[in-house]
Amino acid sequence: MKKVSGYIPSYNNEDTIVAAITSLKSQVYPIDEIFVIDDGSSDKTIDNASRCGVDVYTNQVNKGRGFTRSRAMEIAKNDIVVCCDATNELDLNFVDEGIKAFNSNKVSSVFGKISSKTMTGAVNKWRSIHLFKENAKYGSGFQKSDLFITYGAIVRKSHIMAVGNFNAELKHSEDEEMGERLLNNKYTLLSNHDLNVFCNFDNSLCEVFERYWRWYVGKDEEMPFRDYLHSIKSSIKPMIQEDLQAGYWRCVPLSLMCPHYCYFKTLITRGKNKLK
Repeated sequence: MKKVSGYIPSYNNEDTIVAAITSLKSQVYPIDEIFVIDDGSSDKTIDNASRCGVDVYTNQVNKGRGFTRSRAMEIAKNDIVVCCDATNELDLNFVDEGIKAFNSNKVSSVFGKISSKTMTGAVNKWRSIHLFKENAKYGSGFQKSDLFITYGAIVRKSHIMAVGNFNAELKHSEDEEMGERLLNNKYTLLSNHDLNVFCNFDNSLCEVFERYWRWYVGKDEEMPFRDYLHSIKSSIKPMIQEDLQAGYWRCVPLSLMCPHYCYFKTLITRGKNKLK
């Protein structure tokens, strides 16, 4: 039986950190070590995590996602490492099923399907359709992917370290950048949408648009004008079309707003970069 480490990156997640830790502790496949990497929280996240009886490592100031995941890889004792974000929970069989992929030495990671634990309100419903893509049709079992996703995943530490570990300078999209390096080095990335990850946190409108921008605009923080025009068209079809098909007509204004938020965010970021 392969020994497994598990870590949870956190930042001001006092309401959800205990559930995330519990989901790792409750795995059918035992996790040998569980620890939290806290990225400078100012709430009760550290206290709540410490009461769960796991090791808690803290960044004295907020360093960002790249630094936090890089530190987690350095700390993990085992080659197989489970990642679970502090706002998520893993299905009890997540590790038991997911670790089967690592019978192949070429596999670097496998990630699961994320879905909302609750579906109340237009923002959560929009998130489920357009961010989490819960209504999409996926094949069963392990599938080759060009994505490296860490919100709920199992990864191979030795591969990550072989390509230089996570970029500690990146505030977000550190997994996207890592995935590119792994693929360039001929490692295999997998998805398995039978592995369930549950988000137990309700995002505000600004938070869900920010997540959408990070996920789909990405590490370069750049939406060219032609992509902006394309996203306006896409906000009508398929996005609004999907809203109406699901019966979520209150999501329609959010779909219309989304491309403008992403382009506005791009312009703000360009302005900040020019001032540096």
